[in-house]
Amino acid sequence: MLSGLNKEQLEGVKHIDGPCLVLAGAGSGKTKVLTTRIAYLIEQGIRDNNILAITFTNKAAKEMRDRLNILVPNNQVFVGTFHSFGLKIIRENVKLLDLAPNFTIIDADDALSLIKKIMKNLNYDVKEVSPYFIRNKISFIKNELLTEADIAKFFNTAPEMQAVNVYHEYQKMLKKNNSVDFDDLLALPVNLLKNNKEVLEKEQEHYKYILIDEYQDTNEVQYKMSKLLGAKYKNIFIVGDMNQSIYRFRGANFRNILNFEKDYKEPRVILLEQNYRSTKNILDAANSVIKNNKERKDLELYSNLGEGVKVKYMRSYDEKHEITLIVEEIRKLLDMGYKEEDIAIFYRTNAQSRNVEEILLKNNLPYKVVGSYYFYERKEIKNLLCYLRLINNPHDDISLRRVINVPKRKIGNKSVDNLEEIAKKKMYQCLKL
Repeated sequence: MLSGLNKEQLEGVKHIDGPCLVLAGAGSGKTKVLTTRIAYLIEQGIRDNNILAITFTNKAAKEMRDRLNILVPNNQVFVGTFHSFGLKIIRENVKLLDLAPNFTIIDADDALSLIKKIMKNLNYDVKEVSPYFIRNKISFIKNELLTEADIAKFFNTAPEMQAVNVYHEYQKMLKKNNSVDFDDLLALPVNLLKNNKEVLEKEQEHYKYILIDEYQDTNEVQYKMSKLLGAKYKNIFIVGDMNQSIYRFRGANFRNILNFEKDYKEPRVILLEQNYRSTKNILDAANSVIKNNKERKDLELYSNLGEGVKVKYMRSYDEKHEITLIVEEIRKLLDMGYKEEDIAIFYRTNAQSRNVEEILLKNNLPYKVVGSYYFYERKEIKNLLCYLRLINNPHDDISLRRVINVPKRKIGNKSVDNLEEIAKKKMYQCLKL
């Protein structure tokens, strides 16, 4: 199990009790350290169901789980994302959270549809204040765990005040529909852990050993969750690199990793600086950029894979000129004997793929776009899921509105509004009785 680990990786794997910060550069084998450490803990007699391993994406969680199952088959370690762990806590405490067991989780599109409906009811002009702006503000309130006093203090402009009003109506609608949104999967469990000592102690006793990957990408609510869970035994093992923090737009705070040594007295600090993925030239270029960061921990990546090809840097005038330069580079590589399947183009967001595809088509260059359209985002799949949600939760008006006219039944928005008004009157009459 420990074969093939370098000195620093071995130090991380064999760390058992107390807080530990592993600063792991890109390609330094951090997933190997995490999975091997879990297996090592179990080998040392720690019960597998007392171990919690958190990462940021379902894909990363699956990879970690697969690797761990090779080392320790049929283990009971919880390996998942912050959101999947939060959902687990919600399901175990539905009564305390005033939810029915068959609650629905609405996605970002359904949340936006609900916000638009509320704005219409409040006579807010979507052209003056964007529903996307309001959705982002609602997400901010939940991810920053803002109280009503905080909201009153920080939300002062007219658009922000509209967002607050929509937020309150939005919360009422979620409750009425026995639904939660994606942000609630973190906010609800953290508030429960903060306010219910019995639940907090139960979770702390359950998960005595906590491992968190990509700690530089934690936001306020994720930071609070990890701090609450690790407060009793302090067996918290975090892996990250503030130089790889790219999710500030989602509320990630790389300072969480910088503050770890303040949060936990005298933690062990381990540096994983050997890169197994790239050559020296690439790492030298990366180090020369990273060294300009003002707030950072010293981490100097190195490689034993040789000098490698020099990094080529090009500056373009705009996005179209950029793709033209890329095509010229591809032509040179093809002339050198490389094949199309040897070449990859990476871009930051899916929106950038359009310009890339247009130029490649014009130049008769074959290509394959990977991962640009997600299965669960397809219209027909979302409609099917809404039908399944309605079967499970008949109170889910959000899903009903989406599929009430799928397939076409000649039911317009006016008819739906009228039905809703009738339902409200009936409900009011029942409550009076």
